[in-house]
Amino acid sequence: MNSKERVRNAVRHLPSDRVPTLYGDVNWISLPNTRTNRPEDGFLDEWGVINIPRDGMCHGERMHPVTTIAGLVAHPFPDPLRPERWDGVLKRIAAARDSWTMVILGPAIWEQIHFLCPMEDAMAWLYEYPDEMASVADRLV
Repeated sequence: MNSKERVRNAVRHLPSDRVPTLYGDVNWISLPNTRTNRPEDGFLDEWGVINIPRDGMCHGERMHPVTTIAGLVAHPFPDPLRPERWDGVLKRIAAARDSWTMVILGPAIWEQIHFLCPMEDAMAWLYEYPDEMASVADRLV
């Protein structure tokens, strides 16, 4: 039984030769790079967030483009249907059909919100401005 069959059986609550485990032998497929390198301060992503790598961390420090709840509500979002965002994704998925594959299409709702503004603000705004935060979350999905 291969790893894909093990996972399929586990999800379907069927017998398997052993419990499926993940040790890093995974094909990671994500959207093409949508960031602009900025040698002076890291890279700028399509959301306007500047990521500054620090001490080997994958993201390091973030420079958030939003400082107010009004700014978050009005912040322009990239077009998720722009064709070049999907260049090559289907081919990479098709090529990985016989192995365990994880497709990453971007950060989850909460992660994207606190990438746009500092975590403390995002958490406070959930309490202070629940309707505005719900509208931002709705735009993300």
